[in-house]
Amino acid sequence: MRFHLAIPRAMGLGLVTLCTGLIVGCPTRAPENFESISEHGFDAADNARDKNDYPWSMAQFVPDGGDSGWLYVGTGNNMIKHAVASATPGGDPQPFYRPPEIRRYRPDLGAKTWERVFDYRDVEDGPPWETSGFRSMAAYRARTDDINYLYAGTFGAEPALWRSATGESGTWERVWSSPEEGSIRALAEHGGLLYVAVSHDQRQPVLPAEIWATDGDTVWSVVEDGLGGSGDSGIYSLASFNGWLWAGTSNREEGFDVWKLAGPDGDERIRVVADGGPSPSNQSTTQMVVFQDRLYIASLMLGGLNVHGFLL
Repeated sequence: MRFHLAIPRAMGLGLVTLCTGLIVGCPTRAPENFESISEHGFDAADNARDKNDYPWSMAQFVPDGGDSGWLYVGTGNNMIKHAVASATPGGDPQPFYRPPEIRRYRPDLGAKTWERVFDYRDVEDGPPWETSGFRSMAAYRARTDDINYLYAGTFGAEPALWRSATGESGTWERVWSSPEEGSIRALAEHGGLLYVAVSHDQRQPVLPAEIWATDGDTVWSVVEDGLGGSGDSGIYSLASFNGWLWAGTSNREEGFDVWKLAGPDGDERIRVVADGGPSPSNQSTTQMVVFQDRLYIASLMLGGLNVHGFLL
């Protein structure tokens, strides 16, 4: 089963619910107060070819000069088979990569119309393919040229950061990439810069996670040691809150950590949550959201179904 997207009928695009075939108890149709805007992925032909398993990233973007923006969604393709192969001793997930895409919701053209604006088949010649997902997405007004861009980070053999000033097909440019297999799991604007979290937890041996920063022109390293946790395998979430850049890690042995860095008085590192908070079984942060002057952090058990939330 592919993903489903739905919106509240009375709220336009204010809220989107996501369901995938891996979530136990996920409804097969939207509740009565929601309107389905996507069922079983985006379209049958694309699912048959590239298997859009996840809506892996999402952002609203209004380009400069535009009266209104659109909702953009980046896919994770064939990820169920990839996850099974990655967890199997001796398994090789590379043959299961499928090139991802970015779609934008066009309700002006139809209630379930999703326009393709970026297809990775235009970037890579395959098979075999080396990129299988757009894992993160965020709008950022670059400090260097004062242009608002939509940025998107990929998952694959060479995780890359892409951007477009309009969101239109044919306007996307690659601005940076990592030479090591991994994933750009999180993007966050903080202090006028865009911060980029890169995890290398899919390769063997696992490399320390990194955080990079860009002003829209130059890209430079901020963190290269995974924030120092002995079992940290990735930085999975970023947020700007209360004058600090916050980062959440993944640690299967000891539980996740949450750090704040790049604060108002310098770049010191302060660990504010250690060893999964109340339990080391909380192995990874997944999302950080600021709401009503509070920072909310979601966590999970990797390979399990338990989901927890924290409030800072």
